[in-house]
Formats: sequence, structure tokens, C-alpha cells
Amino acid sequence: MAIDFGSGNTVANMRLVDNRGDFESDFGDGVALFSSNNDVVKGNQIRNNGPYDGIGLITSDGNVIAGNQIIDNNQSPTNTAGIRLENNFNAGTASDDNTVSGNFVSGSGDFGIQVFANGSDNQIRSNQVLANRLDGITVFAGGARNTIEANNVGRNGANGIFLRGRAGAIPVGAHDNQVLRNSSSGNGQFDLRDGNANCDNNVWSANRGRTGTPACVFNP
Repeated sequence: MAIDFGSGNTVANMRLVDNRGDFESDFGDGVALFSSNNDVVKGNQIRNNGPYDGIGLITSDGNVIAGNQIIDNNQSPTNTAGIRLENNFNAGTASDDNTVSGNFVSGSGDFGIQVFANGSDNQIRSNQVLANRLDGITVFAGGARNTIEANNVGRNGANGIFLRGRAGAIPVGAHDNQVLRNSSSGNGQFDLRDGNANCDNNVWSANRGRTGTPACVFNP
């Protein structure tokens, strides 16, 4: 299902499975919001879609993604996420002010929940993010003022929660984010990871994890 330049729509209690696209058409998602604001996607079963996402927000703001089962969206091992908050880097726009809460995300081809570069002011709360191929929850360079709180993140192939450092043309890493009261365990590299030296202006507090870097990710 795709919503293009829409606003105020609700996608609820649907079964969205086995959709297929290709890298030329931009489709194949379970749900894709293109430049669409203030929509609600809730209570859906979203399984085995690709190559892009279970749910993809592309330069879309103020949306609510809540209570969905997002499982085995893995049609590309390098480019299929469970939930993706995408940008348009050339246009200088990102997906901001979205709420992602209470979702079950598992078996994604790369990331469970992914915030693209410069994505800001998003709320990622109370999700279960388990057994995805790479990171459970990741925020790319430039992402700011995002809150990652009370999520259960485990058994992902790379990192549980990862705020990334600067990369390429983006001069600053993910910054001024809050990572609070999450439980992260059994991930392949680190349970908790900040790509910025000394965590910079990111706040890590009251998270549970066995492995992490640097030491500031274990702040009380």
C-alpha cells in the first residue's frame, strides 16, 4: 500500500503480505508513505515484503506507526528494513516528528528500525525489535533530538541500539538524542553503541545491556 502526498489517512487492521517491487519502481513495501504527513498506521500484520521496507516513511512527518507486527521483510539482504524513516538527501529533507511505538519488528533483511541521516524529533518507544540481520534500532549521522525509550532489543546480528558517528558529507554524527530505559541483550556486536567520542551530546540513561561502547552508554 502506498500513500503519496496524503494527509490524515488511517491504515489499520490489515494484512499486508508478499508484496514485491524492484529497485527501479520504489515499491514493494508493505506500507509506504511518500511526502505524507499526519497519517496513522496501526494494528497491521506486515510480512514478507520487499525489497525496501515493511513500513517506509519517505520525507514524511508527524505520522504514528503503532502496534504493528512487522515480520520477515527481508527480500533484499542489503536494503530491506522493518521500519524506515527515510530522507531525500539531495533535497535536504528527512522524516521528522514521527511516533513509532508498540510494534513487533523481527527478521528484517538489514535493520529493524532505521532513522536515515538528519532524521530528527522522532519518538521510538516500547517496541520489541528482535533478530534482525544488522542493528535493531539505528540513527544515522545528523539525526537529532530523537527519543529511543523503553524498547526491548535483542538477538540482532550487529548492534542492539546504535547512534552513528559522522559519515561522508554529513559533518556531525547523531547528536542530542535521548536513549532511555531500554533493554538490549544478545546482539552480535554491541548491545549499546554510540559512534561519537564520549557520546557527545547524546544522553544515555538507565539502559540495560551487557556490552557497549564507549563507556558513557552505561550512564545510570
